[in-house]
Order: sequence, then structure tokens, then C-alpha cells
Amino acid sequence: MRKKTPRKANVHDVRHYLSLGFRDYTAARFLLLNDFLLQGATLSSTAVEKYFKAIFATKGHLIQSHLDDYKKFKSLFGRLDISIFERLDENYIKLLGEIYKLRYYDSVINKVSCGFFKWQVIGELDYTIDLIDKTCYSELSKPEVPTRYMQSVNNKNEYVWKENYVLNGLGKKEYMERVTEGVIIHLYRGRHEVIIEPNSIIPHYNGRITTVKDINIDPMDLMDKLVQQ
Repeated sequence: MRKKTPRKANVHDVRHYLSLGFRDYTAARFLLLNDFLLQGATLSSTAVEKYFKAIFATKGHLIQSHLDDYKKFKSLFGRLDISIFERLDENYIKLLGEIYKLRYYDSVINKVSCGFFKWQVIGELDYTIDLIDKTCYSELSKPEVPTRYMQSVNNKNEYVWKENYVLNGLGKKEYMERVTEGVIIHLYRGRHEVIIEPNSIIPHYNGRITTVKDINIDPMDLMDKLVQQ
């Protein structure tokens, strides 16, 4: 039997992914702003994944992988000659890849360790979605039809505008270094989650979000492992 040739993506696929991604984006913002940090980060991961698939679809490419396969997504930007990856925060994208693995944490076999701060993941989410949505829009054959994101921006939708440094014209470094709370997850044969209390941390920002790496200790001692990448 002849193997089926994968079909090429079209403008309908682009708009489909943008629409699905926008739903996850607004839900992620709502959860993050209301301090459901792990849940909001999980939806951030699926939102950015769908926006990545939308921008790949503008080049006729459909991808079935998920964001935990981070290297595959990164390589596609180069293969498809999409030049915006260097404008994204690679720390943030890697974090979302790790967060994706936590959707069904009871079935995770390998160790997963990650951590983040509230305002930094909101800020980078807003920046990433704004950049990709505008890039996709410029590639559409009928750009006079606005995306759902653009409609919400134009309509001053609170779910998009609230605490959005991009839309409100705020300085990124100042926004990313706000006093904040955060969460650290260390998962290995069980689940450990440490919530960093509000008004206790002022993270540094030098163009990349602050993440947690090399965690091999008790979760209650994880604060000592916060590093600026």
C-alpha cells in the first residue's frame, strides 16, 4: 500500500491554531494573575505550542509533536526559514517544555525539576504571543481579517490588557523585576511543590527569565538553587 503523503498546511490551519492558542493564552493569563501558577504555566505551554504550530503552518508545515520535544520545535524555525526564534527567550521555551511534562504528573517516570516567578512568566507569555500573532498575521493571504488576539487588543479586552506590559507600554526590565511570588516543582517518584510567598523575592532580569536548574536536594531547600541564567 502506498504511503500517504502528508498534506501541506493552509490558511485555515493557521487561523485554527491561532484561535485555539488564543483560548489557552487568555485562560493561562487568568490563572497566573490569580496565583494558580502551575496551572497557568501548563496552559501557557499549550498556548505557545499552538502559536508555534500556527507560524509553522504559514510555511505549509504541520507538526504533530508537543513542546516537550523542544529541540524539534527549535530546529523547525531554521528549516522553515522563520527568523524570529532569536527574538524569543530560550529559557522560557525550555521551561514550557518541562512544564508540559507535568500535565499528567502521576505518570511521569523521569525526574522533572523546574521553577519560575509569576511576573516573569506572564511577561514572557505576553511578549511571545504578541510577536508570533503579528508575524502570522503578516503572512496570511487576507490580512484584513484580524486574528482573535488582535480583536481583543483593539477591543481593550481586560483578559488580554490587564497587567500586560507589552500593550500598556511598560518597561520590560522593570516589569520582570517586580516583587513577586513563584513556584518550584521537583518531581521524582512523587510530587513536591514549593510556593514562594509573595513580597519576598525580587528576581533579576537580564534578557532571560530566571529559572531553576540542577535540583538534587530536598524541595524545602530549593531557594538556594535559584540562579540567573
